[in-house]
Amino acid sequence: PVSSGLASPLPYYVPCAIATCLTANLGLVLMILALIILCLMISTSSNNCQQYKMARLASLPMRLLFFILVLATIDLSDMLPSIGYFLTTVALLADFATGDLASLRNYSMNCQYRIISAHDKRMYVCWREGGFLWEDRFGSRGEVSEVISNLAIWEKQHHLIADIGDLICELRPLTHQDWENLRFRCIQTGEPVPYLALDYLDMRPAEPSRLGTTAKLATDMMLEDL
Repeated sequence: PVSSGLASPLPYYVPCAIATCLTANLGLVLMILALIILCLMISTSSNNCQQYKMARLASLPMRLLFFILVLATIDLSDMLPSIGYFLTTVALLADFATGDLASLRNYSMNCQYRIISAHDKRMYVCWREGGFLWEDRFGSRGEVSEVISNLAIWEKQHHLIADIGDLICELRPLTHQDWENLRFRCIQTGEPVPYLALDYLDMRPAEPSRLGTTAKLATDMMLEDL
């Protein structure tokens, strides 16, 4: 729900390289080209769940050094170099604001999930480690029924995660207001409300032929009407 600030700096540094060419400073041009190559190597090598959080931190010293050099070599004597230095400074400040500062500001929301139990239909009950201010900032996420989670006590750190067509989603119970909104929508439009069924629960009475069997994951998922 918030920006993690962990995105690669390349979306800012590639346009910044073009602006740096306007400064007519060969040293800055060569340095930002080397910095782009460095950021690309870091992003590629840290593109995994164990190291991606450290990618921006690894390139921070070189990015700060380049920013200091830009400020130290500013030349406002001519119009074209002035525009180049202005655009370069704006791009660097935007990268710091949306990246490093955003990561520092939202660090309290940083978290990871530990799987407690796995269920049929690729559903998982997970425990959130970190993100302690989540509920204080965004409100309650509701409590999942014991029938679904197999947990007697549902705490605020619990999450119900589903892998739906290779898309990782958090499943939350509908609130009273959600049901009222669906009812109002159905009355206004006169059309049934579409929903995606995972067929996780079998509400039919137990039969001997189904006892001890495990449901298989359907290869195709279709929207149904409520």
